[in-house]
Amino acid sequence: MSSASSYDGSIALPRKLTDAEIKELRILLLPFFHSSTNASDLGPEDISDFLDYAFAMISNSKSVDYVIQELLGMEMDFCPPEVADKVGKEMAGFLQSLVSDKEKANNDDEDTAHPEGDEEDDEK
Repeated sequence: MSSASSYDGSIALPRKLTDAEIKELRILLLPFFHSSTNASDLGPEDISDFLDYAFAMISNSKSVDYVIQELLGMEMDFCPPEVADKVGKEMAGFLQSLVSDKEKANNDDEDTAHPEGDEEDDEK
């Protein structure tokens, strides 16, 4: 866990985000930027471009810490450090759920890939 953050910033997705995941993550993250006091001065395309850049980094297996540091480095008024921390926390939770779901699916595949000893197969 990052010393200055309230989440595990080391999480990274080992694959590209799907279109559905990008849409879901965009819906989760947009309110953080619109609640920023300086967001009203910007057009929605500025925030959308900002998020597109973040999603590209995630799809390139960059860690949440890396993404947040890059976004902070852009010094956008709608993403001060307190907003970035909230975005990082939400992003980390979302990515962790994707990684956990994949691990669970892999474990389920392993369970069904070795049916020996399965009573149902013996009855057929």
